[in-house]
Amino acid sequence: MRLFKKNKKDIEIEPEEILFSKKEDFLEKKIEPPLNFDIFLNLRNLFLIIAGLFFLITFKISIIDAKIYQDKAILNISRSFPVLPERGRIFDRNGEVLAENEITFSLWFLPNEFSFEKKNLDFLSDFFKDENLIEKIKESRGKRKKILLKENIGLKEAAKISSLDLNGFYLEKSFKRKYPDGEIFSHIIGYLRKPNDKELKRYFPLEMIGASGIESFYQDKLRGIPGKKIIERKKNDGWKEILIEKAKKGKDLYLTIDSRLQKVSFNALNKGLKAINSKKGVVLIMDSNSGEILVMVSAPSFNNNIFIEGDSKKIKEIFENLDYPLYNRAISGQYPPASTIKPFLGIAALEEGIVTSKTLIDDRPGYLKIKNPYHPNKFTLFHDWKIHGIVDLKKALAVSCDIYFYLIGGGGKNIKGLGARKIIKHLKQFNFGKKTGIDLLEEKSGLVPEIKENWYLGDTYNLSIGQGKLLVTPIQLLIAFNSLLNEGKIIRPHLLKDEKKKLIKKVYFKKEFFEVIKDGLRDVVARPYGTGYYLSSLGLEIAGKSGTAQVGKEKYLSWFVGAVPYSHPKISFLVLVEDAKWGQLNTLPIVYEILKQWDLFQRKNMKN
Repeated sequence: MRLFKKNKKDIEIEPEEILFSKKEDFLEKKIEPPLNFDIFLNLRNLFLIIAGLFFLITFKISIIDAKIYQDKAILNISRSFPVLPERGRIFDRNGEVLAENEITFSLWFLPNEFSFEKKNLDFLSDFFKDENLIEKIKESRGKRKKILLKENIGLKEAAKISSLDLNGFYLEKSFKRKYPDGEIFSHIIGYLRKPNDKELKRYFPLEMIGASGIESFYQDKLRGIPGKKIIERKKNDGWKEILIEKAKKGKDLYLTIDSRLQKVSFNALNKGLKAINSKKGVVLIMDSNSGEILVMVSAPSFNNNIFIEGDSKKIKEIFENLDYPLYNRAISGQYPPASTIKPFLGIAALEEGIVTSKTLIDDRPGYLKIKNPYHPNKFTLFHDWKIHGIVDLKKALAVSCDIYFYLIGGGGKNIKGLGARKIIKHLKQFNFGKKTGIDLLEEKSGLVPEIKENWYLGDTYNLSIGQGKLLVTPIQLLIAFNSLLNEGKIIRPHLLKDEKKKLIKKVYFKKEFFEVIKDGLRDVVARPYGTGYYLSSLGLEIAGKSGTAQVGKEKYLSWFVGAVPYSHPKISFLVLVEDAKWGQLNTLPIVYEILKQWDLFQRKNMKN
């Protein structure tokens, strides 16, 4: 009940009487209600529209623009940067540095803090004297993200830039990889590159990651763990660094490589190649008992420092070089093994009873004559490289008699022969056609052919002397050859020093069969008629096997694989020369120089 005043007297009135009187009176007298419903509805709609607009604005500010305002607020207070870890160093077996780091700086630009006035831009042009850098600065106008202007800045240049009295520039300390003897070790160590788009989920844009070699295989060990820092604005408009999480340095690695012997081998190979006008070759040396790789040289080589400096012109030259310097021939090259395969056929023939150590074969007249499968009225001649006369297995190895191995492989002259299937079975026993498992990602597996319907006797003859479809890698041949002198022990080659010796498998043949093969390989060097007699003047007990494969019209490649001392080998070694010259000493002068220096190192170590 409400009270109204009339003639200064209080009158009590019921509320309903004020508003409507009685319902019947309202209807009969057609009295208009005091409130207009149209106006009421319009006001209500207006209110709903205003409320809706208010909600949309609030939603946009609180939800949609929140991230933008938050980012702006953060940008006005601080910048977040990763702290890249120092990469682990790489040493040889004796502690000589093969890969190290030096302090360097990167220059970042923060566009929203820089005043893009003409006088400032003119000043920067004079200061940097780099049109590309100034263009980057101009193009970044209006952008919010930090821009990388320059990498690999040395201490002297960094000091000059730090004196720059303009907002928006920030120097970040980092580390740059350095290879003291780039070309000599580049196929072992490998090189670094920037991460690709997919890898940016794991790595930072400025990081350099392993692209090949040890740098790639042991990327996770060498990288370390990144840290985090904030660059915070100070009251006086400067910036200060706040370390949130310290970066952890990558692990230092010690390799099995002997840097002294590696340098000797690198120089000997390139000298030998130059003498016959060739550019491509391989040297491998391994500890015969542990599988430690002491030397790995592949020619031509490349300077892995070029990828660190980022010189696009020089990098392009490396990639476009038709001699493929990035290609590690020691583990990726796949070649016909030529006569280096003969010892494996020899021991297989002994095992299968095809011949004994005393079986004599006459290779005269210096060729085998068989019917041509495509032209029955014609014959194909399989020649020896020279006439040797009557030979047994030992001498056949020493002189590399082709006809002897044609016959024990494919048969003829009353000799049954192994046949292609048994040859392949025994080659696979020595792990031909499989990777050795060396700690380098670029390794290839070689190729042991399959026997198909169109396989002919001529194919078996070619297989018997390491020609045709059989392909091996140098590292694969070295491991298999080493097993012949170590009673069938096939060990895994490795480059990391603290890795333990791993026996992959053991090939079982009678001990006397191994001895026959070892004696034949010793005669290669020890006997005047041996193909490696050139090495005998070294005075070392060398066992080995030469091989020359024809890979095109008047195109050859030359092998020598061996071990010393042959009775209980300390090292096994291999030299390969591409673009070899027929009738010349291709590999032997290289082997001679390397073993001569190795012997001197051995004597010096004994004195010490």
